[in-house]
Amino acid sequence: MGIILGKYLIFSGHSNLQNESAGLNAAQKMALNKEVLALTLRPYSCILFVLLILLVLVAITKMPYGKAKADAKTANQPSMGESLNYLFHNWRFMKAVGAQFLYVGIQTCVWSFTIRLALRIVPGISDHAATNYMIISYMVWFVGKLFANWFMNRYSITKTMIWYCVLGTIVLLLTCSIHSPLAIWGAVATSFFFGPVYPTVYAHGLDQIEEKQHTETGGALMVMSLVGGAALPVIMGRVSDLTGSMQFSFIVPAIGFVLILWFFLSEHKIAKKEAQKA
Repeated sequence: MGIILGKYLIFSGHSNLQNESAGLNAAQKMALNKEVLALTLRPYSCILFVLLILLVLVAITKMPYGKAKADAKTANQPSMGESLNYLFHNWRFMKAVGAQFLYVGIQTCVWSFTIRLALRIVPGISDHAATNYMIISYMVWFVGKLFANWFMNRYSITKTMIWYCVLGTIVLLLTCSIHSPLAIWGAVATSFFFGPVYPTVYAHGLDQIEEKQHTETGGALMVMSLVGGAALPVIMGRVSDLTGSMQFSFIVPAIGFVLILWFFLSEHKIAKKEAQKA
């Protein structure tokens, strides 16, 4: 919904903002920037309206008590320091945190640069039209989740994710190497393979916490790995600046997908060894 709001509330009425600003003097550019800034504020009125509805719903809804009641097993909960010490020495869990950091980072990279990539590759395309690639990306992302559920019911979780990571890496390599509209569709197709990664890494990582009293802190660490979405786009932008090619900078999320592939490969090997022992 966010990208659709942007498409019709921000980019409607303009062709290509970069082209429109070309040849303008300083005063004209400032006027155009003010106009665009005013347009970017329009979706926030819609967001505010939705938040007000949510506020009312939360206020009138009776919520269940979320904390487990203390008993003989849970009365002596570990301190934060004890939980962190356990988790930091749990190699498989920390690998999952790293994989989640990378995933959120490469997803943010691809989704942040897809529209810009379309503007660079397709001659004369408008900002309004370029947003269609992101709308399709979100649809593809959802479909990727559905297919992953189907595959995971027939094959192992790690095997399914290995293939998703392999194919995701391939389409990203196509995106950064083929200078044609096919590159944009490679970026769009990547969203299909993004689909199941976050929830799968999250659940698989928490499964590695054998002492379950540390699970709550472990879940918090997994959520905090979202900071990858702030770190990796900076690297991608730097690569784009240094090479002079935004398209080549898609090599950054491709490398990230390879590292996530390594995570699932290592977990697949461990799972096979455990199955043989059993």
